[in-house]
Parts: sequence; structure tokens; C-alpha cells
Amino acid sequence: MTKLLRSQAGQALVEFSLAVIVLMVLVIGVVEAGRAVWNYNTLSNAVREGSRYAIVHGGAAADPAGPTPNNAQVELQVEQFASGLDTGDLTVTSTWLDGNNNKGSRVRVSATYDFDTIFSSLLGIPAVTMTSTSTLNITN
Repeated sequence: MTKLLRSQAGQALVEFSLAVIVLMVLVIGVVEAGRAVWNYNTLSNAVREGSRYAIVHGGAAADPAGPTPNNAQVELQVEQFASGLDTGDLTVTSTWLDGNNNKGSRVRVSATYDFDTIFSSLLGIPAVTMTSTSTLNITN
């Protein structure tokens, strides 16, 4: 009788360990999905704030932002609003679609972010590249 109870206890331990592994993978997956959504939301908000900065600081502004190859003012604004993101993995580009910063012209701010998951570091899976773009008309 004792031998039978011991073998059932061993079987329960094996089943429990298999179930815990599956459960932990699911929990980590849900947490990673939540982190991904949070990072994408932060990236999108930062790009909207960068494009807002560009349209408010048009040619008539006291400190205008303008069509330069790499507009540092707009990039800095995006980085300031990208709190929690690694700015080393963040690439920001600003493009004045009409070639000037006059009222009514368009500006596009884009950013890409390389999101590293827990699985990417453990399993060697490459980072997920997130992209967000905002295009607005200059108001000033």
C-alpha cells in the first residue's frame, strides 16, 4: 500500500511541474503583450507630441522649427515624451512635406522603436520594430 501511495505522489509531482511550466509561459506571454502595448502607446503619444510641437512652432513662431535634415528640436520633444522607452533604440525623423514651415504646410514626424522582449534575450529572437507616424498641418 505504501509503495502505491509513493508512486502516485511522484506522478502528481511530475504533472504539477508540467502544468506550472505551461502556466508560467502563459503568464510571461501576457505580461510581455502588456509591455508591448504600453510601449507602442508611449511611442504613439511621443510622436503626436513631436508633431504638435512642429506645427505650433511654424515659421511665425518666436523659436521656429523648420525643414532641416534632422530637426533636433522635434526629436528632443519626442524623446522627452517617450518616458520609459530606451532612447538608444528610438529613431525619430521629421519631414516637412511641402518644403517649408509656413502656415498650412504639412509636417510628418515618424519614429521607430526596437522592443526587446524577455524571450528575445533568452531565446535569441530578434527585437520587434514598432513604428508610429503623425502628419499634421502647421498652424502658426
